[in-house]
Amino acid sequence: MKKVTAVLIGAGNRGALAYATYALQHPEELQFKSLVSDNSNCRMRVNTS
Repeated sequence: MKKVTAVLIGAGNRGALAYATYALQHPEELQFKSLVSDNSNCRMRVNTS
């Protein structure tokens, strides 16, 4: 499968707990290049994962 490169828009529960977790568990399939979120707490939580 070809690796997908994406931008994570929103770092709430779905973004942080579903998409970001999947990307960490499957780096050969999904990589986020950027994170867009207006909530600084959510950004910090995702950036430290």
